[in-house]
Amino acid sequence: RDLLHLSEGDADIINVDIRQRLETLAQRANAEQWVRVAECLREMEIGLKANLNKQMLTDALALVTANLPDDRARN
Repeated sequence: RDLLHLSEGDADIINVDIRQRLETLAQRANAEQWVRVAECLREMEIGLKANLNKQMLTDALALVTANLPDDRARN
């Protein structure tokens, strides 16, 4: 939620104690990308409750986040 709000320029977030870290992350992707990540995480949660293969779920998250810019490339 916070990443989506910050990526849209909305300063109203829940986790104010880690605002700086969230702001840095929010700049890495647009709102649409953060929605896809959130959807994938929700599907992972459902899958884990149904005892699906953890590696397969982790691979799916890796594919969804593969298009996010890597901070290490900037340094």
